[in-house]
Amino acid sequence: MTPRVLAAELIRLVNERDADGAEALFAPSAELLFPRFAPRTVYRGGRELREFFSWLGEVLPQQVFAAARIVADHRSATVEFETAGVSRKGHDFDGSGALVIDVTAGLIAGVRVYIDTADLGRILEVA
Repeated sequence: MTPRVLAAELIRLVNERDADGAEALFAPSAELLFPRFAPRTVYRGGRELREFFSWLGEVLPQQVFAAARIVADHRSATVEFETAGVSRKGHDFDGSGALVIDVTAGLIAGVRVYIDTADLGRILEVA
């Protein structure tokens, strides 16, 4: 798949809470880098990606992503997104961020997530 198609498909599968489908888009050695407040900031490989998607569904049980814009070339895609929902702690949220997705051989090799970590801390109720 092209970087643009992979990016759109990742957003769709995360919205559908399809962790297996999302994981299938990633190369076996792929890395996902997430900012503060996740159980870890770097997730590598299938087992850790499943851990991330499980955590995300648990702490943000009502969440929708919308890709506002996807800019891509033959090796990467940048997704500007908006997200809204309710955290497991009952906090409403509405924010935006970006994903930078690197692609190798038609699979996601890496994802870097850029979001407002202060707001994430608020909705997760972490110090």
